[in-house]
Amino acid sequence: MAIARHKDLCIDTAMDERMGRFWAAALGLEFTGDAEAAALEGDTPEQRVRMNVVPEDKTAKNRVPLDVHASSVDDLVTLGATVLEPAAEFGRHWTICADPEGNEFCAFTRS
Repeated sequence: MAIARHKDLCIDTAMDERMGRFWAAALGLEFTGDAEAAALEGDTPEQRVRMNVVPEDKTAKNRVPLDVHASSVDDLVTLGATVLEPAAEFGRHWTICADPEGNEFCAFTRS
C-alpha cells in the first residue's frame, strides 16, 4: 500500500489569469478563480490543476515539467507558448516549449 497519493498538480505563477487561461486552453480545462486563488477544473477532481500566485519569478529549470499531447506545436504557440527545442532539430519525438512565464514543458504531437 502506498504511503501517499497524488492530490493536485500545482503551478506557481506571478501572472495568475494569463497563465491559467493558457493552460486551461492547452489542456481543455475550465479556468476558475481570481487574482488570489485560481484553478483549472475538469470533469473529475483528478483533473484539477491549482494555480498558486507567488511573488517571485521563475529562476531555474523546472525539475518536474509537464508532458502534454498536442494536435500541433503551432496550436500551443498560438496560445502563448514558445518553442525552445524543436523535435526535428534535436532528433526527438517531442518539442521542448515554454509557457508564457518560461516554465518548460514537453509537447508530443499526436499522429
